[in-house]
Amino acid sequence: MVTVTVTGTNDLPIASTDAFAGLRGQDVVGNFLDDNGNGEDSDVDGDPLSVLPGEYQTKEGGTVFVQSDGSFIYSPSDYFVGEDCFQYTLTDGEGGSATGDVFFTIDALSSDSVGTSQDDLIVTRNGIQELFGLSGDDTIRSGNGDDIIGGGAGNDELFGENGADILSGNSGNDTLVGGRGDDTLIGGEGSDEFHFERSHGSDLVLDFEIGADLLVVGENLKASSFSELSLTQVDGDAFVNFGGASVTLTGVTVGNLTEDDFLFL
Repeated sequence: MVTVTVTGTNDLPIASTDAFAGLRGQDVVGNFLDDNGNGEDSDVDGDPLSVLPGEYQTKEGGTVFVQSDGSFIYSPSDYFVGEDCFQYTLTDGEGGSATGDVFFTIDALSSDSVGTSQDDLIVTRNGIQELFGLSGDDTIRSGNGDDIIGGGAGNDELFGENGADILSGNSGNDTLVGGRGDDTLIGGEGSDEFHFERSHGSDLVLDFEIGADLLVVGENLKASSFSELSLTQVDGDAFVNFGGASVTLTGVTVGNLTEDDFLFL
C-alpha cells in the first residue's frame, strides 16, 4: 500500500480597492474589509482576514488610524480639499498578505470658493475667504481678511496679502507668501519656498523641512546674508528674525539651520 500525502498551498487574500468621500475638516470612518465600491476583501481558502493595525500618513498629509478588524478613522490634513490616498496590508493568518489601495475624496464646504483640476487663477478682495485650488498649478491671492488658502495638488503660488491668513500648499513644490499680518504657513509634501518681505509680520511655518524647503528673504529686509540673521531657539522651535519680518519654524533646531536653507534676494 502506498500512502500519498497531499499538502495544499495557501492562496493569497484579495484586497479590493476602496473609495470614500468626506468634507473638509471632518473625519471619515469606515471598514476596509467591507464593499466600498469594488466588492469586499476576500480569501478563496475562507481564512479569516485582518488588517495590519497602526497609525499611517496619507499622500496628502492626512492620518489614518487602522484597527485589525479593518475599521478606521481618516483625518484629512488641515485645510485640505481634493484627492488623497494610502495603502493598507491585508493578511489571512496563514502567511499570505495583499496590499489594498484606498482613495479619499475630500470636498469643500458650501461656503468655500473652489477652483478646478486645471491651472487656476483665483483672486479675491475683501472679507474672510476660504479658497481652494484643487489639482493643477494654481495661483491664489486672497486680498484683505483672515483667509484660509489651500493649493491642493500641483505647484501652487499662494499669496495671503493682508490679514492673519492660513496658507497650505499641500503636495507639490509650492510658493507661499503670507503678506502683511501674522500668518500660518504649511508647505505640505514637496520642496516649498516661504517668502518674506518687510512688514510681513511674524509668521509661523508648521512643517519646514531642512534640506528640502527654502526661506526666501526679500531684499528690503535688513538681513542680506546668513551671518546677519538673528537665530534663537525657543523651546523646540527656531525663531528667525530677518530685520523687518520674522518667522517661527516649529520643531526645528537652530543649530541644524545652514545658509543652504535660505535664499537672499
